[in-house]
Amino acid sequence: SDLPYKNFNRLLKAFAKVLANIKGQRITLVNVGRLNTAQKNLARELAVDEYIIEMAEVSDNLLTTLYNIADVYLQPSLKEGFGFTVLEAMACGTPVIVSRGTSLAELSGKAGIYVDPLDVDGTAEKIFEVLFSYNSLLHPSPRELRAQAEKFSWQKTAKTTVEAYKYLLNSKKNEGGQ
Repeated sequence: SDLPYKNFNRLLKAFAKVLANIKGQRITLVNVGRLNTAQKNLARELAVDEYIIEMAEVSDNLLTTLYNIADVYLQPSLKEGFGFTVLEAMACGTPVIVSRGTSLAELSGKAGIYVDPLDVDGTAEKIFEVLFSYNSLLHPSPRELRAQAEKFSWQKTAKTTVEAYKYLLNSKKNEGGQ
């Protein structure tokens, strides 16, 4: 969350808006990693610091547990590389809210819930919707989330790579290549 492109400050602002609209209910934002000083100050300023849990060191087993107990996984990044964490969350059947127009949208496919990463109000609305009015007719089911994640499994990637190499080797042989 320390990297600016992760868009954590806007996520904090969206989280504050959700908290302001759920009088009497308690939700928690779990951040895997450390907040920097500016983020801690912003959380305090927004009065959400007591609703955030920082988890700096997380084992694979604990991370899997977190994905499984989470109501939603949030990654409204401004840009991203390959989003393993999004796939991991979906593989656990956890709804994912990700940025439209990034590689995360490609990974999430029809199973993702999309936000404009610059739109704090829109992000807050999607978080609220998933937490308090999740409609299985409008949103992906855990089965659909898992199916999307399986499209990117290591086994499938390895198999596709082997098939590509075989194809290339056969093409070279057929062309009389070396």
